[in-house]
Amino acid sequence: MPVAKKEQPQIETIKFLFASIKDKTSLIHDIAREVPTTFGTIRNTWFSNYRGWSIPKEHQEVVLRILSRTLNEQNDDDN
Repeated sequence: MPVAKKEQPQIETIKFLFASIKDKTSLIHDIAREVPTTFGTIRNTWFSNYRGWSIPKEHQEVVLRILSRTLNEQNDDDN
């Protein structure tokens, strides 16, 4: 039976996209409006190298969606 190729974990995708965001504070405020947690928790825990990027699995899809939207808007502004 063939083994399915292991997909890249979502957290690695989030890290990659987050590095491209110019206004990270605004991004974190956008995320805080859509998930039941505070700006400080998101900034200090979810996006922290010290804490190991602890974004809860149940919120990773929302974070990816907001990251994608923010990058699209950022790219539109650059053009």
